[in-house]
Amino acid sequence: MSAIDSNNDNSKDWMFDVSALMVLISENEELKYRLSGRNHLQAICAAPVAGIQTYLKSYDVLLEPSSYTYFSPYGGKSAPLRNLALENAIKRGRLLEDGKCTFFKIPQNPGKRTGNEPLKLVWLAFTWMCMGGLTIMSVMAPKTTWIGLTNCLVYTIWSIVLRSVEFVMIKPSQEPDSLSRPDDPDAIYIIGRDNSALVLSGSRKDIKAWTTRGFVYNQNAKSSMVTSIWQMFTKIGTFMAILVSFSTIPNGSTMDQVVFILLNMLGQANTLLGLWLNGRSCLDALEELPCGRQVRTRTATYAALVRFFKDVKDQSWTEKAGLLPQTPVWKEWRDRVAREPDADPKALYNEINEAHLGACHKKKGSIDSAMTMVDPNAQNGDKATACHQENATPVAR
Repeated sequence: MSAIDSNNDNSKDWMFDVSALMVLISENEELKYRLSGRNHLQAICAAPVAGIQTYLKSYDVLLEPSSYTYFSPYGGKSAPLRNLALENAIKRGRLLEDGKCTFFKIPQNPGKRTGNEPLKLVWLAFTWMCMGGLTIMSVMAPKTTWIGLTNCLVYTIWSIVLRSVEFVMIKPSQEPDSLSRPDDPDAIYIIGRDNSALVLSGSRKDIKAWTTRGFVYNQNAKSSMVTSIWQMFTKIGTFMAILVSFSTIPNGSTMDQVVFILLNMLGQANTLLGLWLNGRSCLDALEELPCGRQVRTRTATYAALVRFFKDVKDQSWTEKAGLLPQTPVWKEWRDRVAREPDADPKALYNEINEAHLGACHKKKGSIDSAMTMVDPNAQNGDKATACHQENATPVAR
């Protein structure tokens, strides 16, 4: 039995497994970050692009709507939301959290809103401080080679170039200029998963701008040649940056890998914080109304929407939207809940439903007596359907 040479184990350098900490956020999150806010401060942050592979893909995503669909009681129609900044604000602000009804208004004269600009400036300075620290670490730390410095510089510089070019090439679409009666009141709502809703009100022009404006290629750079050159430029440059990473990191020292991980963590933090800041900036441009509340039942959610849109001339929008079951009980409830703002929605529904059931049973009893007196052998064929619709009315949640 041979003796174990412990000195042989101690002589080996400790190896760091870079793959253990290379957990990137999804590429979709990086893309949402770049499209959720078009701010030049974000373009020049000294933080690498976390999902750099997204630049190798097509920009057809600009034509895709968001995952939310809104309905306009004033226009009586629904459409997919195309404002990616508003979509991000809804998600980051958890505005459609279960049991939450939120109401916003688009100000007519928003004035100068700084939003989170000071915080963005602080974050911009912080990223450059981190970049400077990583560069010094790459030069002066022991066992750090040119590989760590190369990755640090290449990824950061190329990420700034990518974001800057994209900031110039991609802009929000133009505001609608041929809208009839642009100053008339308008509003839309979005229904969430469980007893939640978001309402956005304002003028017709503002609602149009906040719901239909997606991102398009810069109107001053419509040339297909310019667009093709830009796409080719981003794809080739991104491919080379990824190639540099793949060819250097596996051969780098432990310290090189540590530098790369720290740089990667900065990119992920930049994306996550950027999404939150963009969401807050979007909401800062809106005015939250005090009628928002927490709701426990779906009936309360329906009541909040019906009461908010009680001034709409055509109250049949509830049928067009498929918001309420089309039964006499719900129709009466819709009319009364709009007239009685202080009434409890669920208690009001139960009251109306019981009244309809009582009237139905009374009517059924009268028909039974009449048919018995006229013809004792008559069957219940016709009278059986007299109360069918009312009895089928669903119980409010």
